[in-house]
This record gives sequence, structure tokens and C-alpha cells, in this order.
Amino acid sequence: MLIAICDDCKTDAEKIRFSLMDITDDIEMVWFNTGAKLIQSIKNGTFYSLIFQDVYLENEMGVDIANTVKELSPDTQIIFVTTSLDHAIDAFKD
Repeated sequence: MLIAICDDCKTDAEKIRFSLMDITDDIEMVWFNTGAKLIQSIKNGTFYSLIFQDVYLENEMGVDIANTVKELSPDTQIIFVTTSLDHAIDAFKD
């Protein structure tokens, strides 16, 4: 299973990665610090089973990134993550 973590904070991405490693060794994880890089990877043909998507990145909104991902790869599952109380509710709109 190939999993992407899209988070502009490497420390937060590492927390997700280490948590998943505690569950199973049967996954490969890739970290993206911008949504643009994640989207380009998908456009280049990489399929991710699951994406952990930060809700608020420095210059991007995770919900917008997720909408583009779903257009390009409808079968990819997305889990929204955030440390920001201000933006957490945005993950559950629409």
C-alpha cells in the first residue's frame, strides 16, 4: 500500500509516519510538503491508496488539494489532519 502524507510541517508528517509504522511494515509512505508536489506526482501516474492531508498548509488549503486529488484519482481515500483549531472545521464542510 502506498500512502502519501501532505503536510508542510515535517515534524507533523513524521508523527503520522511513525504512528503508521507501529501498525504495520507493509506500507510505503511518501511525504509532500506542498499540495502542488502531491498533485504533480498523481499527474505523473503515481496512485496512492491513502493520503493524509493537512487542512491548512502555508500557501494552500488542504480541502482544495483534496478536491483536485479526487478529480484525478477518485479511488484514493483522504484523511484530513491538522493541528490548527481554526481550520479543523473546514475539513468537514461539504
